[in-house]
Amino acid sequence: SLRAAFDYSWELLPEPEQAMLAWLSVFRGGFDGEAALTITGKKERNRRERGERGVLLANSALSAPPQLNSPQSGLRQLSALVDKSLVQRQANGRYQLHEAIRLFAQEQISPADWAQVRTAHAGYYADFMADRGSKSTGEEAEAAFRLMALELENGRFAWQWALTDWSATEPLLSQMLPHLSLFYLRRGRSLEALDWLAEALQTIAADHPLTARLHHQFAKHEEAVGRFAEAQVRLLVCLPGLEAPDLVPYAADAWEMLGRAQRHLGDLTDAEASFQRSLTLHRLSGQTSNVAGVLNSLGVLTKNNGRYSEAIAYYMESLSIFRRQVDRSGIAVCLINLGNIANVQGDYEWARACYQESYELAAAAENRGQMAINLLNLGSVARATGEAITAEQQYQASLALGREIGNGLIAAAALDGLGQTRLMLGDLPGARLVLREGLETAVALKSSSMILTLLASVGRALAGQPLGAALLFLALSHENTPHHVREEVLAFAAAEQMTLPDLGQPGLDLEEGVRLSLTELSAEPAI
Repeated sequence: SLRAAFDYSWELLPEPEQAMLAWLSVFRGGFDGEAALTITGKKERNRRERGERGVLLANSALSAPPQLNSPQSGLRQLSALVDKSLVQRQANGRYQLHEAIRLFAQEQISPADWAQVRTAHAGYYADFMADRGSKSTGEEAEAAFRLMALELENGRFAWQWALTDWSATEPLLSQMLPHLSLFYLRRGRSLEALDWLAEALQTIAADHPLTARLHHQFAKHEEAVGRFAEAQVRLLVCLPGLEAPDLVPYAADAWEMLGRAQRHLGDLTDAEASFQRSLTLHRLSGQTSNVAGVLNSLGVLTKNNGRYSEAIAYYMESLSIFRRQVDRSGIAVCLINLGNIANVQGDYEWARACYQESYELAAAAENRGQMAINLLNLGSVARATGEAITAEQQYQASLALGREIGNGLIAAAALDGLGQTRLMLGDLPGARLVLREGLETAVALKSSSMILTLLASVGRALAGQPLGAALLFLALSHENTPHHVREEVLAFAAAEQMTLPDLGQPGLDLEEGVRLSLTELSAEPAI
């Protein structure tokens, strides 16, 4: 049997190789030589002491068996295990244990040694994730995130171990939290992040200081998947817990996130106040790259209000900071937003150039969220320049990515673009189908600006009916309709020689407009 074969092979191993193989069973998803030698006690860890965490690790420091006492002997034993096919050496230089061998080897280690090696593993990967995560901006960012991707299973395993005894390992959890969360955010894996963050919130005491930071990170991923109302509530709850002087950067970030949620939910005055509060806190804490992020958010707000010159000034200041820091993710966001202004002003060549450069930056960084947004915007340019087939393809690609990463806002916007493209192609049934799905998605998100954007598109699809004119008037008159959508409604009404009521006259309210639209779109179109 396989078990008998493993037992036989185990008995043939010298004791040092037995010890090495047993301790290597702690790794998940492979490992490199540095990690193997450090965690098995053959190489002293080169790390900075971090207050309480230094005490924690000193009290539970890994003491290797006598057989594992030098880097040279460690390399010999690791090479011997490779030669005996018990450890696999991969083409990229990493090592891997077959899962059956790993499980057998783990059974050979005592509970005390297992706890010891897991503590060392957690400490090593907490340092690893913090070191790579601290390089999230600048020229090293892409390489850092690729290394984090290679070690993600080990990082998650370390997090799980620390969570089992959270009151003792809180420094490890605090160290890992922002960097692990950022990796999931940048890779468009927020749905996964919500699962492990929810587990942490259920495990850690509600009144513990770490809980406010967990809620802060949870809200980031709620925002990323379009759950703006939930993110707003969570941020308002956790902000008082982020008021300590050493947490000012977290509070500043939470205020910016709150502003974005308020903007999506239509609370524009509150959103601007939240952004200004965030900007003040970021300046106080000297977080230059974060100042650039808030300037970008203020640009979006002023752009949606039609204050294009003011928005461009915000974007350019933000872009200048990001370029100085070689922050490619920030540069990509600024290019998207500058492209958006060029797009609504009809400068399609510049808009396309901005979106294309941003897409290339996002693709290089494997940032699926930014890739989806750029495909959405490239589809908008293609539609505006009469390239309907290209627009359809780009909207479909954006929709697929938006669904893949769980971002409802991107999905709703892509469905809106598909609806408008199909109207342009004369496919009214196809347009009705995707506009209904887009409107349902926007309603689920409670994003008033996206709901109004879709109602304007539905109004164009129903232009020959009284409901169509009523929806266009609703989009034109509502305070939360993005400025460029109002301009599109006016241009459409002029082209179709439609007479809309004067602003200020009574019309549909938002809820009634949604209800009537969904009823009409669900009915069979008249032939």
